[in-house]
Amino acid sequence: MGGGIEDGIKAELMEEVGLELEKDSLIQGEVYKRDHFPNREFTHSFYYRFDGDIATLKFNDGEVQEIKWMKSEDIINSMTEEPEIWSGGKDGFTQILGVLKAKLAII
Repeated sequence: MGGGIEDGIKAELMEEVGLELEKDSLIQGEVYKRDHFPNREFTHSFYYRFDGDIATLKFNDGEVQEIKWMKSEDIINSMTEEPEIWSGGKDGFTQILGVLKAKLAII
């Protein structure tokens, strides 16, 4: 395969949503050790700062039903009121917000 983690992220973003990665907008998150035999691996999490027009994103695999910009508090409220429409949970999202706030020094 070759290449580094960033190269893999770049390829996945292009394949999944048709987005050309700008490495300056990539934010490294936590590294998680997963030790559930027989799968023992490290999972690197990254976040991408995207300020573009969501109409430029392309979802060709039928997995995405809707995409829209939302404020974080609106996401948390929706996850609380309608958890069945989300693939992730409120606790995980809140954890991600904490990491991003610390990394970006935002309140």
